[in-house]
Amino acid sequence: MLRVCVPLSTPRTTDEIRAEHPELFGDRKHYFRYAVSSDSAHEPTDEEDDPILQEIVDLYLNTVGLKMNAFILDELRLVRTRFPIELIRRTFRRARQNDIHSLSWIVREMIRKKRGQDEIEGED
Repeated sequence: MLRVCVPLSTPRTTDEIRAEHPELFGDRKHYFRYAVSSDSAHEPTDEEDDPILQEIVDLYLNTVGLKMNAFILDELRLVRTRFPIELIRRTFRRARQNDIHSLSWIVREMIRKKRGQDEIEGED
């Protein structure tokens, strides 16, 4: 999975820049708007290590397309929490076999299949 860290860490610290170019800053304290230490730029989360979410993202990229943004990733996180991985794999495989490149179709199919399974289990 790709992770974009915001804000990105700067290649040099503010102290290094001040030491290299003291003539630019003078006596007053100069604020570096975009200077961020590399320690605070990346805070790892549990999601980064989730192999099932990674597999779902790979299925999406291989089936639907390479377009990825925060909304799509949130949708894939919801898919991960609401459906069993076997159903997700089967539905993405069906979409690929039928040349369907729509995440909304895939989600609708999973909802339909899950409802059908829940109704069958409810009758027993």
